[in-house]
Amino acid sequence: MCLAKKQVIPEWFEFMIGIVLKLFRFSPLIQTLISFLCFGMVAMILFVLELYSQGLGASFIDSTPHISISSEEHNDILHSICMMIEKQSGVTVATPYISGTGVFRIESKPYPIIGRVKSTAEIEITGLTLDEYPFAIPFENTRSLRKSQFVNIYTSKELILAILGSPNSAIINEAMANVFSPANPATEDNYAVYNIRYPNRLLTQIKIFAVLKDLQDTPRMFVSQKTAKKILQTGQYNGIFVRLTDSIARDGDSLSEFKDNIRLLFKKNGGDFKKIETWQEGELMQQKIFMVFQIISVLVLGSILVLSIFSGVLGIFRTFVIKQKSIKILMRLGTSKLKLFSIISVINILALSSGFLISFFLIFASRKFLSNYFLQGLRQIVYVQKVDLNWEPIINVNLALLAGYVVLFVFALYHIISNKQPIKI
Repeated sequence: MCLAKKQVIPEWFEFMIGIVLKLFRFSPLIQTLISFLCFGMVAMILFVLELYSQGLGASFIDSTPHISISSEEHNDILHSICMMIEKQSGVTVATPYISGTGVFRIESKPYPIIGRVKSTAEIEITGLTLDEYPFAIPFENTRSLRKSQFVNIYTSKELILAILGSPNSAIINEAMANVFSPANPATEDNYAVYNIRYPNRLLTQIKIFAVLKDLQDTPRMFVSQKTAKKILQTGQYNGIFVRLTDSIARDGDSLSEFKDNIRLLFKKNGGDFKKIETWQEGELMQQKIFMVFQIISVLVLGSILVLSIFSGVLGIFRTFVIKQKSIKILMRLGTSKLKLFSIISVINILALSSGFLISFFLIFASRKFLSNYFLQGLRQIVYVQKVDLNWEPIINVNLALLAGYVVLFVFALYHIISNKQPIKI
């Protein structure tokens, strides 16, 4: 009697599990395979959608200031407000900037065979503080132009030192690099800047060190404020760039709160501003073309969800329609409906859960390979080094799908066990 009480699993339960497994044979395996395919397809499309959206966001945040403030205030007021902003929690650096647009000719010294590397285009010139690190724009993530058979490309630290050590340092964006003839500056070099209205009047000399991989379609050049004043004659406008810590920059609520604090700071100091823009707002403007991808991804995800639910329902009903005669035989042999319901529920829920776990494990284990594969094309356009994926939406959607399968399964099983008439499909 004591031994019988210590048994965790009753003998009848073990006996019935053996009979049910013999009757169902490969049905649990088929159920596991179907659920694995359904969960795997949904997880994959969610993974790719999350990968691209996070990848584009990461690339944009690494090429723009986190907060851009446009203002018409005098530089003295902007400098004092900058000092106050830098005292705010989460601020890495704040710097005043001047900016303007004009048609300029950028020309290098003569090269053997190819001649001069030159460009004439409407260029947006932005002057900011480049004599101390960190910079308001993360230039350390740029593509270095220092490359030849004698020297290696700059590391991020070497690039920072090169920018700090050169009074006429300049960094251009991809759109600016693409208008050069021949395509792209070959190496870092000194360039002469001319105003197209006065083609023979030299404005200044600059040294282009690197290319900033951003999503902007406007040619842009970043220089020191002193150099920018030499290039820009009219049409200047002022503002402040703010670079934040990653924890605040990637949190939409923290960004909005910080934006409100800046508005109050300007009002308290008698200053005025035209516009305060976060990097997220700029990202939305620059990623309109990628919204097409997101729309297509949502449509594909919806189609896959419908197919997955349909496949899962068919798999569940197929299992019980084929085996409903065996279930009726077991009930006629004296097996209670509750016992039979419990045993079959455990077996099939385990099969569904196994499919869920296997699909998630495979995608998680191969996340590095999948990330490199899907981001390979994106890296040709923007700078995407590493993406920290948010797995929560992927897990939540699949858990919801699993819960739906379980509910459908329980309903189907209850209907078959309770109904005396066989189901025909």
